[in-house]
Amino acid sequence: MAEFLKGQEIPALSGYKVPAVKGRLGTENFYSFTIPAGHLLKIAFVNHHALNNPDGTPAYQRMVEKKRLQSIGKFITDGGYFPTNILINFTDPCVFEPLSKSDNTIEGLKFGHLVLPNKFKSAWVIDGQHRLLGFTNLPEEYLKQPLFVVAFEQMATVKEAELFITINHKQKSVPASLLVALQADLQMGSDDPDEALSAISSFLIRKLALDSTSPFYGRFQTPGVPASDAQVLTVPEIQKGLKRSQLLGRVVKKVRLGGYLSDATDSSTLDRARRAINSYFRRIEDAVPEKWAAGRTAHIVTNPGIRAHLLLLNEVLRFQHAAGKIDPVLASLDEIDACVAKFCKPLIDWLKTADAVDIEARFAKQYGEGGVRDYFFHLCDLITSETPTFGPDEFRDYKAKSNDERRAQAKLDVEDMTKLISGVVVEKLKDIYGKDELPSGEKKYGELGIADSKIKQAAYNAQQQVRPEKRAPKEAYLHLIDFETIIKQKGNWEYFKTIFSIPLVSINPKSKEYHVDWIKEFNDIRNVASHSSIYRQLTDDDLNFLVWLKGVLYERCEAAEIPIVEF
Repeated sequence: MAEFLKGQEIPALSGYKVPAVKGRLGTENFYSFTIPAGHLLKIAFVNHHALNNPDGTPAYQRMVEKKRLQSIGKFITDGGYFPTNILINFTDPCVFEPLSKSDNTIEGLKFGHLVLPNKFKSAWVIDGQHRLLGFTNLPEEYLKQPLFVVAFEQMATVKEAELFITINHKQKSVPASLLVALQADLQMGSDDPDEALSAISSFLIRKLALDSTSPFYGRFQTPGVPASDAQVLTVPEIQKGLKRSQLLGRVVKKVRLGGYLSDATDSSTLDRARRAINSYFRRIEDAVPEKWAAGRTAHIVTNPGIRAHLLLLNEVLRFQHAAGKIDPVLASLDEIDACVAKFCKPLIDWLKTADAVDIEARFAKQYGEGGVRDYFFHLCDLITSETPTFGPDEFRDYKAKSNDERRAQAKLDVEDMTKLISGVVVEKLKDIYGKDELPSGEKKYGELGIADSKIKQAAYNAQQQVRPEKRAPKEAYLHLIDFETIIKQKGNWEYFKTIFSIPLVSINPKSKEYHVDWIKEFNDIRNVASHSSIYRQLTDDDLNFLVWLKGVLYERCEAAEIPIVEF
């Protein structure tokens, strides 16, 4: 309506007055007042980018977010309100009716009544569009809710944009650590189970940070205070770690369930968890006192490291509980401490003897959620030296896929077999078709032995990407998967089948003429081996397949007395 009815009067809004204060900020007049949300919505306009209207240059507002408006609307209907000002700019001169001089005795300010404009698009929103538009689609009763407004009078659009930048860029947002810390005060005992769990986690961190007997004393950053070298931990990250560890409980179907360190009340839970966590980390501190004091550079006292240890503590209790060694829920703190100390002895012993290089190799460069997981897996790995069955399923899968020796050999095998396949095929094509040149200047074995024009074109394109002085023959740029087509080509197959027709166990040998499906499977494995990461590694089945395939290929080449040429 603001766009299409710009400047048109709204008769029903004529003469609407609000008590207001008039003043001056810099070179601009301003008015401070309250206005019903529904009234402001009728005359408001948001100058957002997508309009691309020359009259609104520079357009500075973001597009409104539908989900955010819905959440604000719910906040309002749940009883919420906004005690902060919405900033607007009136496009026309304002009509202000001051009170008598006896009522206006404050220098620089005037009290009176502001006659609000009654035209569409007469109040441009500078800041607070989501707060205002959150009232859209709400019942009439909510549109009567007053909003605090500071309005400027005929401010230039450029100045609007500058003010928008000042508010949204130059002003500092509230640190996340402070907001998390406030949860402890505002949400303890909340009816919302997730809020309650977040609050008790935050409160526990506060207790650990203020406990002069705790290994965490003085190790947390304080919101608004420059951090020292020792203060490397942040409240939001460790709160997240406590929740993920489930030591204090978890939320299932909107019900808060207790954890291994929970007790009958929040207060007793805090005391029990504080003592148990202090005891566990004191052992880590005692094992490597200098590294513990060193902070981030020693890779022990870091956000991912502490979070990983919290996961480990819960996993140790879970594992021992499942083995019938202890019931952590009913056990005393002394029993829990003794159980954990005995079980984690391999970890503690390793820390005592490990040098900086050993620790860096396992625990350096751990960032984000993936870093926490990697750190946790390395901790689990140290304990499995004495308890091989320890760890969650995810860790055991990871460990099964992380046999460095087998994977290093697998990469070598992949390289060897790739060279073997390409070398055997190209040399055999030379034998079949010869090395003579055709009238086109191309070699016979390349032109006749490879009928597929797409394969030849791709190889040529790849060759041209290399500097002339370093270019190899075109056959060196064939993809591994191309050899399946070349081998099966009419006129080629009869020469290759004795070497490359290798039925897979899963396929009936009598059901197909060409048994070269192994090339696709080998190519998939080759891609993983060439681009492996902690999240994408060769499986045991892959490794076993490579061993089997290498044996078959080399045996057949040897039986056929075929020389292997490597490019």
